[in-house]
Amino acid sequence: EAYRLPGSTHLGLGKHLLERYEWWQFSSHPEWMEPHQTQKRRISCYAAGIPGRVRVSYIPVEERYALQEGRVQARHLEPGVNYRAFYFSPITGVEYPLGDVVGDAGGCHTLPPAPILQDWVLVLERT
Repeated sequence: EAYRLPGSTHLGLGKHLLERYEWWQFSSHPEWMEPHQTQKRRISCYAAGIPGRVRVSYIPVEERYALQEGRVQARHLEPGVNYRAFYFSPITGVEYPLGDVVGDAGGCHTLPPAPILQDWVLVLERT
């Protein structure tokens, strides 16, 4: 019965997204996002990936106001590395292109507001 529930579909969408990349080489990088999860703040952004190649970050709906107000940043972006960015809906699997992303002098990039208020996955792929 469980495979018929919406959560099963959501897991499948996530699986298909991660299969595009060498996910088995991903490592956790909470410092790649601000705000990010900590021991005291569990419900916040999570990030993982392969430095200089791909970054996948989960942005929970609890950070919706920070995202809409321009207070969510991708951080520690490598100098000289250009990324193609998109928001991925873990509910529908739809991708929303964000264009190219490069870090500022401090290696940061402020994320634009999301299309709607829900959980999001931010993907940065090296171009």
